[in-house]
Amino acid sequence: MISTLINAIKIKDVRNRIIYTLGILILFQLGTHIPLPGIDISKIGDAKSSPLFQMLNLTSGGGMNHFGILAMGASPYITASIIIQLLSQGIIPKYVQFAKQGRTGQQKLATRTRILTLIVGFFQSLTIISTLEYLHQFGYTQTFNLATKIMMCIVLAITSLFVAYLGEMINENGIGNGLSLIIASGILVSIPNTINQIVTDYIINTQITTQSIMLLIGITLLIIFMITFTVAINSAECRVPLQSMKSSHETEAHYLPIKLMAGSVIPVIFASSIISIISMITGSTGKGSDLANYNTLSGGILYAVIILFFAYFYNVAQINPDKVAENLSRSGMYIKGVPQTENAKCLGHLVIKLTNIGAPSLVFIVMLPVIITHVTSLTTLDGLSGTGLLIVIGVFTELYSQISGLAAKHQYTHIF
Repeated sequence: MISTLINAIKIKDVRNRIIYTLGILILFQLGTHIPLPGIDISKIGDAKSSPLFQMLNLTSGGGMNHFGILAMGASPYITASIIIQLLSQGIIPKYVQFAKQGRTGQQKLATRTRILTLIVGFFQSLTIISTLEYLHQFGYTQTFNLATKIMMCIVLAITSLFVAYLGEMINENGIGNGLSLIIASGILVSIPNTINQIVTDYIINTQITTQSIMLLIGITLLIIFMITFTVAINSAECRVPLQSMKSSHETEAHYLPIKLMAGSVIPVIFASSIISIISMITGSTGKGSDLANYNTLSGGILYAVIILFFAYFYNVAQINPDKVAENLSRSGMYIKGVPQTENAKCLGHLVIKLTNIGAPSLVFIVMLPVIITHVTSLTTLDGLSGTGLLIVIGVFTELYSQISGLAAKHQYTHIF
């Protein structure tokens, strides 16, 4: 893996894309440190321990840490994307037509997603700023007049669209999925604090005993297991053998790769965004709700159900059996041992079977630290988010695949 990355970096195009991506990520992190007018960052107290803060901070790419002008991060755009995707799956006929119009239709849907991002960003910001309970969680005691609230909401809405623009720039000129990388970068920035907390709790502030050593070893083994398991489910794929209509000869190159989780970490990001919306809605009523906290039984079940839903939804959306079968037919290929007319049906069954394995695996890796925390009462594991690790590992596994693919493509074009 390391040698592959080193060889890829030697290629000018790949190197430029990596540098461009890093530049955008650094720009985003710098933007999160620019104070939002009207907010006194020094008054942020124990807000980081609240479930609402943690969930919003996750989907914003760490922007909530400093409550700066990029505090909303990618959250409004993700929410808008969820809404538009659901509407284009049969709810609004016009959007369904857009989804079938290829590149032109996708551009129309993208325009509507950006408009909706501004609207969602404004109302999400208004909910946060206007909720007295939420402000108390941050340690704020001051109140804002209507003009200040509107100004702050407009700034946060526009900057949320700017974050979406940064993500698109990475998609076009950089490497990897832009928004996923922005979210992962925010999680990576917070990892040193988590490591510092573990070291402080189990080494510095604790008398070294057999029990403390065993706990530290257990946490280390848990992290290693979660990383290994996440890499495995992200890279696992099923290779469907294909046969050419023009020739009965079969080669190794004739196969259709279908990933165990075609949506990768997207279902988890979407689920986190939905939970954050529930948190803001329940917070705006002045009453908390266990549904908005995945550390509770009801909240954990809801979080798991939402992840399962988006895992199935995104896998079917990413691997449309009818469309794949149609493309295979156009290229003169069909699934070996399956009648051509049954290709779509066969692919549909296969996608569901793979998702039956991949979706529960996503839920398992996300909820494992939460379950262990409740069983063992280890509060340190609250900072070891299975969601965060899953997103980071999933994003960088995909990033490695893209870098390898670009390197291989460059070598191929160079030879010929």
